[in-house]
Amino acid sequence: MFTNPERSSIRSQLVELARVDPSVVGAALVGSGARDAEDDWSDIDLVLQLAPERMSPLL
Repeated sequence: MFTNPERSSIRSQLVELARVDPSVVGAALVGSGARDAEDDWSDIDLVLQLAPERMSPLL
């Protein structure tokens, strides 16, 4: 479990890593964070869209 400031810092770090990764072409914050309804038990719900040419086929 993280404090609200810790969660915010981790989320910011994840978004920045996604921003500089050429494989990531889109991102969305979903869940309680997107609704401004986080509490002590909230997790980080971050959806990333990968560039099709960067994805490997599933086996």
